[in-house]
Amino acid sequence: MALLTEAQQAAGYQPKQNECSELRCFFFVLFAPKIKSICVYPRASAVKEMNPFDSDIAALERKYSSQPTGQIVFYGSSSIRLWPFLAREFPTRKIENWGFGGSNLSDCAHFFEQAIVPREPKGMVFYAGDNDLARGATSSEVWESLRTMLDAKEARLPQTPFAFLSLKPSPSRLELRGPIEETNEWCEREISSRSNANWVDIFSPMLGEDGWGRRELFMPDLLHLSRAGYGVWNAALKGELAWLS
Repeated sequence: MALLTEAQQAAGYQPKQNECSELRCFFFVLFAPKIKSICVYPRASAVKEMNPFDSDIAALERKYSSQPTGQIVFYGSSSIRLWPFLAREFPTRKIENWGFGGSNLSDCAHFFEQAIVPREPKGMVFYAGDNDLARGATSSEVWESLRTMLDAKEARLPQTPFAFLSLKPSPSRLELRGPIEETNEWCEREISSRSNANWVDIFSPMLGEDGWGRRELFMPDLLHLSRAGYGVWNAALKGELAWLS
């Protein structure tokens, strides 16, 4: 293929259709790489990674955004979300329930600065971790998630007392007995090494004669707590935390 000469252009020469196609192909091949090089593509890091609990946290933010900060925050998985009558159990304290069902401890660590720090809580009661184990996380990974969240808490809310409820012995998760007990040991040591942090053992008072969770303390799914189960938790908190009573 030849480009039009100056004489052809001066004479008004019109290339045939097949020649036009050849010209278009020539210019595309010649200039396309340069055009592509100046196009701006979004960086992968600029694309926000979605979390399956984004909508849950957004709903909680809407719920509490108009309320005063500085309350007691209960934070964690469905065991927190489903906790009944918190206001009645702790009538001298105003309590916000920031539980979001199905969450892992790693999710709680992920949302801590976004959700909890702006609430400037006077105290924080936390439960999560057994969902992580049920989904394949190791005791070490659960512990690392706890460390991440505690580091953020100490940096942003150093004066806020923090209470960690030990993982519960759910009958439906008997196969996780070893990892649950190991995770409790790791997390208890971590809590003991931190300032302004309390370990609350709800594991031991929930055990039955067979050495695992008493069935009457759980719902029919043998995973979530019954009213009697929450009664054990309420008693444990009242016995351990002066700042909550």
